[in-house]
Amino acid sequence: MATPKTGTLTKIYISDKEYPTEEELTLVMYTEEIPSPEDPAEAVTYQTTDMDGEEQSKGSKKATTPAIPVLYKSDQHDDLKKKADSNDSYWFFIRYPESTCDETNAGKPLVKSFSAQMDLTGDTITAGDIIKDTLTLYRNSSVKETHGLPTNPE
Repeated sequence: MATPKTGTLTKIYISDKEYPTEEELTLVMYTEEIPSPEDPAEAVTYQTTDMDGEEQSKGSKKATTPAIPVLYKSDQHDDLKKKADSNDSYWFFIRYPESTCDETNAGKPLVKSFSAQMDLTGDTITAGDIIKDTLTLYRNSSVKETHGLPTNPE
C-alpha cells in the first residue's frame, strides 16, 4: 500500500455555473483555511421495550455555515462584495491539491462543489495592504464530490 500524498494547496473557486469550465472559475484568493462545507449526520436515538439500552441510527444532516478567512487586494474584494450583496446563489468548488491525486483518477484531484449564498464581512488590514475578510457561506444544495470539475450528466 502506497503512502498517501498530502498537501496544503487546497483552493476554493466561485462560478455562476454548476458545470463550469476552467475559464469560468474565479479563484477566491489566499484562504487561510477552508472549513468543511458539511457536518456529519446527527444521530437518531431510539429504544424499545425489549432492548437493554438505547441504539442509534444515522439521521439527517444539519445545514452548515462555513466561515472562511480570505486575504486579497481591493479589486477582488469589490467583486465578491457585489456578489454577496446581491443575495444570489453561486457555485463554490473546493479543489484539493494536485499532489493528492493518483493514477486511478487520471490525475484529477478531488473537488467538492455546492451552491450557496454568501456574506462578506470586513475583518482587518494586514501588512502589505492586504485585506482580510470573512466569507460566510449559506449552503443551499447538497455537497457533491467529483474527481476534477463536475461535468453535466446529460
